[in-house]
Amino acid sequence: MSKRLRIAILGPFNSGKTTFVRNLSDVKPIITDQPLSMPAKGKKTTTVALDYGRKKIGGIIVHLYGTPGKERFNFIREYFAKNSDALIFIVRDDDVQELENTIKIYKEALKYKKPHVILVNRTERGQITPEQLKLKLNLKDVPIYLTSIVNKEELEATFNKIVYTLSSQFY
Repeated sequence: MSKRLRIAILGPFNSGKTTFVRNLSDVKPIITDQPLSMPAKGKKTTTVALDYGRKKIGGIIVHLYGTPGKERFNFIREYFAKNSDALIFIVRDDDVQELENTIKIYKEALKYKKPHVILVNRTERGQITPEQLKLKLNLKDVPIYLTSIVNKEELEATFNKIVYTLSSQFY
């Protein structure tokens, strides 16, 4: 019998949560993007409910729940943070403007006391370092991973490490 791990994917608007789910899922992902009334940060759509994907790693079936980054959908984010086994926080390394929102989302989710990791979505214009995140988020023993979410091979290798880290707390 396979083991199950439910992971909520959290982060601010435009951090890469939908791309994360889309690029990892073994099945056709459910994506709930809708057009933005005013495009922002080069994006024309935003997640309005959740993105769902599934990935099998070894004997573990990982259910991925990508949550919206927009503040008006925080009730969805809270639901999945509360009801998942673990959390992945995604932060773009070039989006300094969203850092305060990242801190807010991170602190909100801490109340659920779930195992979690930080995933820094690397871009070519990176400005935020893991050391800065450790200071801003007051991290001590929280693992930080760096990867390019658009590079599927790199993302899969990083995700395997993340699943090993998170699942070791359950199995």
